[in-house]
Amino acid sequence: MTIVMGTDTHPPDMIQNMQIGLLTARIAEGKPDAVRAGDLYDAATLGGATALGRSDLGRLARGARADLVVIALDDPAMGQIIDPIQTIVLSGCGRDVRTVVIDGRFVMEDGAIPGVDHEAFRTRAQFQFDRLVAQYPDRTIGHPPVHAIFGSTYPVC
Repeated sequence: MTIVMGTDTHPPDMIQNMQIGLLTARIAEGKPDAVRAGDLYDAATLGGATALGRSDLGRLARGARADLVVIALDDPAMGQIIDPIQTIVLSGCGRDVRTVVIDGRFVMEDGAIPGVDHEAFRTRAQFQFDRLVAQYPDRTIGHPPVHAIFGSTYPVC
């Protein structure tokens, strides 16, 4: 049986999703060894390639596409290294990704995507989100004010 893993969450953090999958599977089974980190890693890499019938994806091998992700294991927040896969799945997150190479082309280097103005994107996204939030009272039963729909975690004085 092929198990495939993908993500459509925000932020799209495949590492975090592997971690959640690992932990929830272990909780559901009631056994700390019910699922290995490698099982989730394989589902996120080889599983998708297998489901697509693509032997040129999801692996490092002669003739395979040159898709690579470089993850910083030397960051103190990563903690002690068990082995690279377990450490990434148990302690990592998408913010630990430093470099991404897709089909031999660098699309992210040292945490930055060349040619992308991240601050401009963040500002634009926040503006669009704020505009969307402002429309919620009109689209919500009883038309409560925005602060009742999107309340602060703690009271704002």
